[in-house]
Amino acid sequence: MKTNLTTLVYTTCINYLSKFRAIALIFLLVFAISLQAQTMHSYATTDATALNADLAAGTYDIYELTTSGGAYVITATRTLSKSTTIRGTGGLASKPVLSFSNSSVTASVSFLKTTATSLVLNFQNLKLSGINGSTGVQAVFLLTQGTNNSIIVKNCDFNNFTNAGPHGIFRMDGTGTSLDIQGSTFDGCTGRLLNFYTPTTTAGVANYGDLTLKNNTFSNTSGATTIVYYRSSGTVATGVNAIIDHCTFYKFTPTNTDGIFVFRAMTGTINVTNCIFDQIGLGFSFLSPAPAIDYCYLGGFATPPTGTHTFSSVPTYTDAANLNFRLSNAGSYICSDAFVAGNTYNSLAVVSISTGANNISKVGFTANWTPVVNAVSYDVYLYSAASLISTINVGGQASSSLDITGLTASTTYTYKVVAKGDGINYFDSALSLESAPITTNDLGTGVSQLDAPNIIKTFGKSIVCSGTGAIEVYNLQGEQLLLRKNTNVVNCELQSGIYLVRFTNKGGRQFVQKISI
Repeated sequence: MKTNLTTLVYTTCINYLSKFRAIALIFLLVFAISLQAQTMHSYATTDATALNADLAAGTYDIYELTTSGGAYVITATRTLSKSTTIRGTGGLASKPVLSFSNSSVTASVSFLKTTATSLVLNFQNLKLSGINGSTGVQAVFLLTQGTNNSIIVKNCDFNNFTNAGPHGIFRMDGTGTSLDIQGSTFDGCTGRLLNFYTPTTTAGVANYGDLTLKNNTFSNTSGATTIVYYRSSGTVATGVNAIIDHCTFYKFTPTNTDGIFVFRAMTGTINVTNCIFDQIGLGFSFLSPAPAIDYCYLGGFATPPTGTHTFSSVPTYTDAANLNFRLSNAGSYICSDAFVAGNTYNSLAVVSISTGANNISKVGFTANWTPVVNAVSYDVYLYSAASLISTINVGGQASSSLDITGLTASTTYTYKVVAKGDGINYFDSALSLESAPITTNDLGTGVSQLDAPNIIKTFGKSIVCSGTGAIEVYNLQGEQLLLRKNTNVVNCELQSGIYLVRFTNKGGRQFVQKISI
């Protein structure tokens, strides 16, 4: 794609340079740089050895796990040196399982670690098991020791992470590392789960990062358990903001005296909204400042904290034994945002791309999908081989297609689609399944094959196809002369000669015929 992007920038600059010159050139060069491909590779469970090697080497930007329910084992701590995404592919019946098995018996051993600066680390659509399968000692999932990192977790399940003390599931030792977790579950986990532990301190100030928890469930813990732990060590944490919204906290039987949240000596804002706390054997343990608690069920505490607009009805769940915490008495828990309190999982449905692509030419195609209710837009991810070429946003809930141009002839592409939520009431969907491969047409002729003489016929200067779809006419040099969509007949004023006609029916099947006018 580098050659294609260079050609795009050069051609566009020639068109605009006479008017805008330097400004146009700078803008377009920046635009081209922004489209640099992210590398991606897919792994079945049989590729677990390659996954370990590639993570260790930092080979790709995106690691996609494709086996439904498959167990992917990390065999040693993998150090991440660049922004990285690990995700289960969309549309699987169950999430891929990422686990750890290493001979180390230390409680601080981790799946992943980084000492680098300003990384974005994404984890999506995964199930994670915290037991070190080789020794029985529990493992930390991610240890960050670099500065200003951003950790984003969506639609993941965490089970059996039971590290005590300063360890937990996520341990943030680096300055300014933020943590954003949405649509995820934590079941049977103990210790300090989300642990902002030893960041750099300057003049008595601890430089922690922000925390966002939305639409998550924390359930069935015992032992010494604290969900969020900000350690002060005698220093003041300044400017830290914590948002805890639409979460369910269920059945905590602790042996420790720390609270469910430990925020010490903070000077930022802590908001706890639209949550359910049920059968909690701990307090909140906010030491400073006092949190804003609004539209929550606080009856699960022996001594509940003070909140506003609190709910009094005892929650009843659809199936708590199987972690289905949707409320049977939801009508008693309507919040100010018009949604039910607790983890309501307002993630958008996965996009269907069963309609596939059509209008394939030598420089592009049309990507199609089925609209998702309550989406505000869609991100279309375009791939070539193992590389993510670009991400294109398409606005509007009813949008269902995107014309992709500027591609390379005789090259195979695929695409995936994410439905985008408003970030308040609805969160983004999981990634869709990958489309069928789409190969652009040959550069020399504009088409890749000749077939179906009975599908495309001519009558004088009219081209008639057996069905409705897109009709394209090319000369023998591959130049497109005419395109008509949603029709079965084209009346064309062409000079006498030989032409190529491609017809794409509504099912996406293509037929090409040489004709004589």
